[in-house]
Amino acid sequence: MHFFSPPSGRESREQTEIRKVIENKCKAERAEFIVRRTELVKVAGGENSGRPFNLVRIEHARDLYEQIHRIPVITMSNIGCFIRRDPSSIPVRKKQLISLEGFVRYKSFFRIFRSPTECVTFIDELGSLKAAYYTTDVHDPRMLPLHIFDAEGNWENLEDVAQLREFRSRFGGGATRFDRCRREWANPKALHGRDILRVNGVEIPMGYHWDVTRKNGDERITTAHEVWKLPGSNSYCNIYPDGYIRPGQGNGKNRSKRVWP
Repeated sequence: MHFFSPPSGRESREQTEIRKVIENKCKAERAEFIVRRTELVKVAGGENSGRPFNLVRIEHARDLYEQIHRIPVITMSNIGCFIRRDPSSIPVRKKQLISLEGFVRYKSFFRIFRSPTECVTFIDELGSLKAAYYTTDVHDPRMLPLHIFDAEGNWENLEDVAQLREFRSRFGGGATRFDRCRREWANPKALHGRDILRVNGVEIPMGYHWDVTRKNGDERITTAHEVWKLPGSNSYCNIYPDGYIRPGQGNGKNRSKRVWP
C-alpha cells in the first residue's frame, strides 16, 4: 500500500489517527505499508493564486505508477493531493495538476479517508481490492497512461458507453489514435522489452507499447517524472503502459530525446 499524507509536522491529529489505523490493518494482513509525504506548493496564478496544494513528490509519482503495473498496489490518502502534469515547472494554474485519484484511475484501488470514523467501516480484505472498472486488454483506452495521452482531460467514466464514445470520437479507436496534442499513437510494429507488466491481475503482452509519432502535433511530451522532445514531424518514441518512454531509433536532429531532468 502507498499511503499519502501531509508533510511531517503538518499532519493533524485526525490524519495521524487515520494513518495509524490503516497501517495496523496492513500489518494484520501482512501487507507492506509505505508512507509517502506530500510537499506543499503554491499555485502561481489564476483564481487559486498563492494557494498551497499538497503535491506528490515527483519520484513518488514515478515509483507508484511503475509499481501498479507490476504488483498489486492499493493507493490511499488522508488528504486531497495532486500530481504535476508537467514535472519540470511550478504549476501556474490548478488545471496543470491531476488528482491522485485521477492519476491511478482504472489501474489501482484508491480511497481517501477524511475522518477516523470512516476507517472503522473499512473492513474489506486488502488482497481483494482492485481498481473500479479496470481494463481487461491493451486495446481498451483505460490501459493508456492517460496523464500522458491527454494532459488536460479527466476521463472519469470510460466504463460509460457515452463517455467511451466521446473518447473514441475525439481521439480515434482501434489500431491508431491521435492524442490531444495531435501526436499519433499506433499499435507497435514490433514488441520491445522483456518486462512483464500486469494491471489488476491482467497480464500485458511482453514488450507491448505504442509507437508515438509527432506528425503535426506538439514536440513536447510530459510524464509524471520526465519531459521528452520530438523535434521533427517524423520523430517518434515508444511509450509503455507504465509511462516509460523509449527513444526512437535513428540519429541526428530529429531523434527523440529526454530534455528534463
